[in-house]
Amino acid sequence: MATRPLALVWPANRVTGQLMDRINAAFALGNQRAPGQDIEFAVNQLIEIAIRALSPGLNDPFTALTCLDHLGSALCRLAQDRPQVVEERFQSAKQLLS
Repeated sequence: MATRPLALVWPANRVTGQLMDRINAAFALGNQRAPGQDIEFAVNQLIEIAIRALSPGLNDPFTALTCLDHLGSALCRLAQDRPQVVEERFQSAKQLLS
């Protein structure tokens, strides 16, 4: 609803214009989910297309393979762009330390 707040800041007297800008920038609002803003949504769309392409009614394995290629490329880019996140998670779980 347009009348409900997205965030509450306490104590209210500590709110500055800069803080309000940072809080507002943390949210992306719209009528539909967008793949650029929601990675899980994009991945789910590719998976759904691949599954439908393999259904007996369509039987289109090349479309399914293309979806798998796109998923693999995206996962490689994520791993290259954020290696420190993976490393921090493993260190915090005390697993696979180098």
